[in-house]
Amino acid sequence: SAIIERRAEFFIPDDGPRFRVVHADALDYLEGREGIADLILLDAFDPEGLPEALCSVHFYRLCREALREGGVMAANLWHGNLPVQAYLRRMRAAFGAQRVAAVTAEDGDNDIGFALKGGELPAREEAEAAADRWRERTGVEFGHVLGHLRPALRPGRK
Repeated sequence: SAIIERRAEFFIPDDGPRFRVVHADALDYLEGREGIADLILLDAFDPEGLPEALCSVHFYRLCREALREGGVMAANLWHGNLPVQAYLRRMRAAFGAQRVAAVTAEDGDNDIGFALKGGELPAREEAEAAADRWRERTGVEFGHVLGHLRPALRPGRK
């Protein structure tokens, strides 16, 4: 709740018709909810790190069910609890192997795991073209992120 109270400092937009922050017990909130979100941002730590209940296959399945088709879950994965590959195996069990990828944060202490509901990760060339379009529109460079994602992306057609 401290982050929500200071949301402007973290560039979290105000709630509106297409975006809202939910402060609740994630397991309770997601149970039985289907197709309610396009994006789930999961940054759930307690004093001991990432709670087991919020990085289990069961929880990731709840996230998948809560997403609309084409939706994305992005989860902050701390290196202190488990090896990142253990988190990713659980995410793959819930979402499917071709729908999960991770990027190491610049500080190296965390990874961000991405999981898609429906479809699969794009081909490398598609992702590179999308990153170029985004850079042209916003000036934001995604080379670092794309470099980490490349191994998980499908090879393109030649």
